[in-house]
Amino acid sequence: MRFTGSRIEPDFGHVVEIRGDLASEAWQATAGVNGMLGRGIQVQLAYTWQSARDQGATARAVGSGARAGGGAGWATTAGNPNTLEWARSDFERRHQFLLTLTYPFGASLEITSIGRVTSGVPFTPLVGSDINGDGVRNDRAYVFPAGSAEGDAIARLVTAESGAARACLSARVGSIAERNACTGPWQPSLDFQVNWRPAFWGLNRHLALSLVTLNFLRGIDELLHGSAGARGWGTQTRPDGTLLYVTGFDPATQRFAYQVNERFGATGGSATAFRPPFQIGLQARFTFGPDRRREAMDALRGGRGGPGGGAGPGGAMGPGLRGGGSPAEMLARLEAALPNPAALVLAQQDSVGLALTTDQIAQLEGERDSLSTRMAGRIERLRAALGEQGQAPEPGRLLERVRPIFAEARGDIVAVHATARAILTREQWQRLPASIRELDLRLPRPGRQDQQ
Repeated sequence: MRFTGSRIEPDFGHVVEIRGDLASEAWQATAGVNGMLGRGIQVQLAYTWQSARDQGATARAVGSGARAGGGAGWATTAGNPNTLEWARSDFERRHQFLLTLTYPFGASLEITSIGRVTSGVPFTPLVGSDINGDGVRNDRAYVFPAGSAEGDAIARLVTAESGAARACLSARVGSIAERNACTGPWQPSLDFQVNWRPAFWGLNRHLALSLVTLNFLRGIDELLHGSAGARGWGTQTRPDGTLLYVTGFDPATQRFAYQVNERFGATGGSATAFRPPFQIGLQARFTFGPDRRREAMDALRGGRGGPGGGAGPGGAMGPGLRGGGSPAEMLARLEAALPNPAALVLAQQDSVGLALTTDQIAQLEGERDSLSTRMAGRIERLRAALGEQGQAPEPGRLLERVRPIFAEARGDIVAVHATARAILTREQWQRLPASIRELDLRLPRPGRQDQQ
């Protein structure tokens, strides 16, 4: 409210208009590897590269308020407010590494560690006051050159030991900082999850109890250094983006006086006031009805396993994955379910009248022998995986061990199958039984395991 003479008239606060007519672009690529180590340890390593840019305008005064010019983050003021700018997005994390290790203590208990290392968040050097009078503290800082008190203080920041967040100023001396011109330090995180699936009292591992941590490094930081002396470990820490503070105004020169914030770019103290706390949670999950992981193992041990489970006794696929139940019987069926396409083609030479040339025979024999050597090593790995599980393997654990080896073998078989087709002429290929021509579609596939 405001007084005008003897009348009271209503007034309004700042009005913010959000525009949706701007553009953004993002690119991302991820590469990962996973496998099994000794004692059934599962390991997964992934790297993600990301580039995200968006278009934004600076803030402008609108009546008695201010206008957000757009972009993924809050607009900042610098230069002509009508100029649209492309800059890094507030949400870009250029590099991300993820490492997951799962260590089994038995059929029912396992512990998983989840470690992440992420490149720093982009941020903009700002002034800690409203210097253009639009009522919003979002003005970008001018990077003073050496020769003034402010410039000399900034020069000391540029030459400081702590890195990229401050060194970004050296390329912008004598100009107003761009949006998200700086990058904060790398941010690590580490969390743990303990999973227990009891088998007693008829639960049969349908109940899963999980003890999980959130921001474990924050807890370690405060445990070692105390709340007052915490080093800033933990996730989602944001650097201090205030470069300049206004200390006065000279009417004669029409110029503000500034003080340089020596904590610019720091992630400790007040800059990390919003770090999430260390938390511990207990989760419980109960599976009603059939256990999908156990069904998947049953498909490997005794079921048909869905489409492509085998061509039946005597067919090109042999007995497939049916019958039996012990690890030894399962290994025999897995081995029978991994045929050699080149050997199958050579075996059909006389029965279907392929009339193979000498060169074709030599090529097929080379593919046959090469694949046989590689498959022998995989069979030994399957035998070792089954041997580690004993006579009563836990279905999910056994499936996790067998599936990568089986998938690797299947890929190799499909490649040799395609090579054999290329060696033969079209007429020769059509003479082969359908069970061989469609072999790549008939390889048995283990059932999918639910994500934990």
